[in-house]
Amino acid sequence: MRAPGSPLACVNAAIYLFILAPVIVVVALAFSGTESLAFPPSSLSLRWFAKFLSQAELMSALGTSLALAALSCAISLSLGGLAAFGLARGRFRGRGAVLNLLQTPLMVPQLVLAMGFLEYFAALDVPSFPALLLGHTVITLPYVVRTMVAGLASVDMLAEHAAVSLGATRLQAIRQVTLPMLTNGMVAAVLFSFIVSFENLPLALFLSDPSSVTLPLQIYSYIQWVFDPTVAAASTVQVLVVVLLVFAAERAIGISRFMGVMR
Repeated sequence: MRAPGSPLACVNAAIYLFILAPVIVVVALAFSGTESLAFPPSSLSLRWFAKFLSQAELMSALGTSLALAALSCAISLSLGGLAAFGLARGRFRGRGAVLNLLQTPLMVPQLVLAMGFLEYFAALDVPSFPALLLGHTVITLPYVVRTMVAGLASVDMLAEHAAVSLGATRLQAIRQVTLPMLTNGMVAAVLFSFIVSFENLPLALFLSDPSSVTLPLQIYSYIQWVFDPTVAAASTVQVLVVVLLVFAAERAIGISRFMGVMR
């Protein structure tokens, strides 16, 4: 065991600090008592959170982002779960090609995807929110498939076979035996896809209209015209939502242990 003050521990601490430094600065600015974005703040106040809560455009964008993330999670979990079952349990030609195909949204720059979606949905005259929902489902689906395939790989199929041998149908065995053992994988998949959807900006830049503006896009638009810590407060709310989700997942299933199994 390495001592806490070992060189490797110091390097790890420096790396974490480097990664988290922008977040720390933004959170600190959100509590600034002055109107300037100066770090460190000379005084502390909650006035910018109050202003954020009073801004109808920002609150509406927050609601849109939450709804979009929740719906895209539900759709991608349903579709990705079915695909993961077929890929994990099936033995067919082209299985690897199908898995790679489902991972392609991770390999294509999201701005390129957004431009393609814009042309496609404009040709079909799809409204903004459904277009955003479909786009977010596409970019979250790979996370669900990858996580669920990993979860299924760690599930012992003997329990499912035992349920079938005792008279259960295959569907009953999957619903009552396999799915409960996949709870950790499903929660992790929802966590990943929610975060990816909730913080996505490129798709919103191309697919949003005034009736369906997401919080990242509203923050981007706000900072072009108003330069005060309100935008830091809005960003801190985004960070808080993600941290609460991770904390809830850790308390519910021990997400860190599940990630260790995946590796």
